[in-house]
Amino acid sequence: MIKTREDSRIEVWSDQYINNPTHRKDEDRDMVIIQMEYVESGNFIVEIIPKNNITQMVPLKEIICNIKEEIDNSFWDSYKTKEGTSIKIDVCHVEEWFNEYKEILRKRYSGDNK
Repeated sequence: MIKTREDSRIEVWSDQYINNPTHRKDEDRDMVIIQMEYVESGNFIVEIIPKNNITQMVPLKEIICNIKEEIDNSFWDSYKTKEGTSIKIDVCHVEEWFNEYKEILRKRYSGDNK
């Protein structure tokens, strides 16, 4: 995962921690997940920002370029982040899905966030 914002944090959260905001630590209760990747055993890498910073979103075009760049720099059976973390995953399947889904994203979020 690539950190997309200066005001964000990247952490590993469990699915239970994600789905129960009222049971999170005080400093995490008002955080919003802006991207998330499954790791294993119900754990996810999440990029989070304070809820009051949500209006400063990264343009969709930049997000699509970042995802494409990361896919291009991966192997067919594993994904390697810019930070050097390697994750076992079927990258070919992810790339096929992404090539179709990015067009849906463009249509859904067209306008100021191009």
